[in-house]
Amino acid sequence: MLMTVGEFGNESRVRADVCIVGAGVCGISLARALAARGRDVLLIESGGRAPDQQLQQLNAGKVVGEPYVGLMASRHRQFGGTAQTWNTPVGAGVGAKYVPLDAEDLAGWPLAEAELQGAYADAQEVCGLGSFAYDAAGWGTPGRPVWEGPGDLLQNAVYQFGPAALFTRRYPAELIVSPRVSVLLDATVVRLETRDRSVSGCQVALSGGRRVVVQADQVVLATGGIENARLLLASGFQHDWLGRGFMEHPRDYSLVLHPPNLRALEEARFYDAHAAPDGTILCGRLGVTARGRRVEGLPNASVSIHLRRRGAEPLWRRLLRQVGMVGTWHAGGYGWSRRSQLERDFDAFRLVVNLEQRPSRQNRITLDGGADRFGVQKAVLHYRWTPEEQAGLDRLRGRLAEWFAAGGHGRLEYREGLPPDPNAHHHAGTTRMSEDPADGVVTPSCRVHGVENLYVAGASVFPTAGFANPTLTAVALTLRLADALSAT
Repeated sequence: MLMTVGEFGNESRVRADVCIVGAGVCGISLARALAARGRDVLLIESGGRAPDQQLQQLNAGKVVGEPYVGLMASRHRQFGGTAQTWNTPVGAGVGAKYVPLDAEDLAGWPLAEAELQGAYADAQEVCGLGSFAYDAAGWGTPGRPVWEGPGDLLQNAVYQFGPAALFTRRYPAELIVSPRVSVLLDATVVRLETRDRSVSGCQVALSGGRRVVVQADQVVLATGGIENARLLLASGFQHDWLGRGFMEHPRDYSLVLHPPNLRALEEARFYDAHAAPDGTILCGRLGVTARGRRVEGLPNASVSIHLRRRGAEPLWRRLLRQVGMVGTWHAGGYGWSRRSQLERDFDAFRLVVNLEQRPSRQNRITLDGGADRFGVQKAVLHYRWTPEEQAGLDRLRGRLAEWFAAGGHGRLEYREGLPPDPNAHHHAGTTRMSEDPADGVVTPSCRVHGVENLYVAGASVFPTAGFANPTLTAVALTLRLADALSAT
């Protein structure tokens, strides 16, 4: 049910069984899963049902280091969270791409890959996807062949696409009428109170200026990779890795592949978004193999294939592209294969490379002396793309050029030394998972080390993030957390 401020009356303290802070993708998924298991849930969201620019000011902060879009543009306070800002075309609406982490990405996690497999399958259903199958085998259709090349540097695989409407409309509507879930909107948790190794209360600022304290048997933070760390830091939690290990998914937009002939544009349709025979919306991609990473020392990466539009590039875009702020001149995103005359409208391939970023203690969230209107110190993101990471990207560019040339796919144009765009808005790693409290913030069950009833959901618990969009893995971990919370 949807709660209002008036329902609190004169009460200054409120009881809950499970309190979930944050109604984005993970908070919504957890609330649904716990309600299905018979648990009573209070779901608290700082935003409302509609966007509110004043509320977005609570996301303001500083960035120290590399050029970055900032902490406001990459986060969103509203029922549905950042799913409200997804913009990838999916069917008649918008959504996001999904892909799991690779086995090599999970090698450094305190979880065995097998422990996530069942949760991944359940996450597929929650996210509105097809079967849990992400290599290219079985997805090919007549007229959409895959590219082949020499050796085992690259492999064909796929992304699947899921609709944002599940998290922005359908699931919120379900939770509002659920007898097991109380939804409190326009309510911002500003501090966690602790006593005797437990969270004794969540201080909540309500609309209109009132404040209440929510007391719950179990508290789960699901506010995102920056806000989870910020709230813990602002509440006085002290873990050596808290806030550290921030990771993004930098994107390299600098690559243009000039095919040997324009017929190749028609032959690349597998790599555009399309519906498989079973209705799953997917697109092909090229991924770096385990050997490419292990033997050749390449970063994990995924290559998406779009087309470059003919015609003059506007001066403002050309200047920004030269400093790495925008990608190559193109028609924009997916859907190009539906055009009837590709050779007339396009003249080359535009490649987009999604890169992994390894965790570093120096890439971190801290707090500064400024405070938001609720008195909570603002976040500072310390972020750097290192020379070692740049060298890895340059090695990858060179090996891609060799692979495309040897496979007869054309000549790759790129600029060595050009840094990638860090603005994927995929925040991860700031409350990393570990067996040993000295190496992280939460246990393998996502409980905060040293605190009996506090848990964290979302990509902030990732020890490593690979190249993959984090949502599928974050939802899988959230569903696994629902099992753990239901068992206690």
